[in-house]
Amino acid sequence: MTSLSGELGGLSYTIFRGGSGRTANRDSIFPTPAKIAHPMGGIMRKTVGALTAAMLGLVTSLTIAVPASAASSLRVHSVQYHPNGVDDGSGALANREWLQLVNRGKTAINLRGYTVHNKNGRTYRFGDVVIPGKGGRVWLRSGAGDDTARTVYWNTSGFVWDVDGDKAFLRHRKGYALHTCSWSYVKGRDWVRCPVNP
Repeated sequence: MTSLSGELGGLSYTIFRGGSGRTANRDSIFPTPAKIAHPMGGIMRKTVGALTAAMLGLVTSLTIAVPASAASSLRVHSVQYHPNGVDDGSGALANREWLQLVNRGKTAINLRGYTVHNKNGRTYRFGDVVIPGKGGRVWLRSGAGDDTARTVYWNTSGFVWDVDGDKAFLRHRKGYALHTCSWSYVKGRDWVRCPVNP
């Protein structure tokens, strides 16, 4: 834990910055005890009140949010989890099962190392694929094929997504979740559009 001391409104204060765990990125500010006593009674109480309000504002401004970058604009747009047709064993039907990503940010994102997986942990890891900004999209198809700039292939044997209900997870290359999209069985439905904020 580190600390930073200073003076505001004639009173001293100390900022303590947590060093580990869930509070690692949150600052706590406390008036220095030796400066609290003051002979001016009510005036002092008002001063302490104003100082406390200022401290709360400072705490808010110093709180560090979760990682924010162009990658936070990356979302699962939709999933076709139950393609229509007859599975003849050729794998063609598997390529009609897909997940679509959209980049709502202004800048392009290189997806190398990003992953998509289902509720059972079946995982696809992206190679050197760039998704353009301003609504750019990339399709991930379940079957086999040669990757292009806009379509990549999972190269699985069979299907990935469960028609009876599943959940798609999109993760940053560092492992944290960027977006999820879940669905349950609905008769006659074969695809789902994912909410922006699930």
